[in-house]
Amino acid sequence: MSTPERNFRDRLVAWLKQLPRTVVFSIQQVSIRGTADLICCINGKFVSIEVKASEDAQISALQRYNLEKVVAVGGGIALIISPEGFKKAQVFLSELATGGATKAPDGTIFN
Repeated sequence: MSTPERNFRDRLVAWLKQLPRTVVFSIQQVSIRGTADLICCINGKFVSIEVKASEDAQISALQRYNLEKVVAVGGGIALIISPEGFKKAQVFLSELATGGATKAPDGTIFN
């Protein structure tokens, strides 16, 4: 059954796949709590993305912890993206793919 979050994730993945120098993996492991929904490599940068159906949707403490770990070790960029923040996320990710951005703006939540 399709959910609003699944529909948005499918739209986001389709858009990400058209970016240059980008590979996207959709993580399906519901048995492993706290994992990001999407793992990407965009222009040589590791990007972990948690997808939410709306800007009001909350991430779990474990999801936040894992996203913060990605940033803390200097290994990449962690984002939370909802449909309301998709346009802002598109601008940043497009710049990342083309070399115009090298790190996430302050606040990695695109709501």
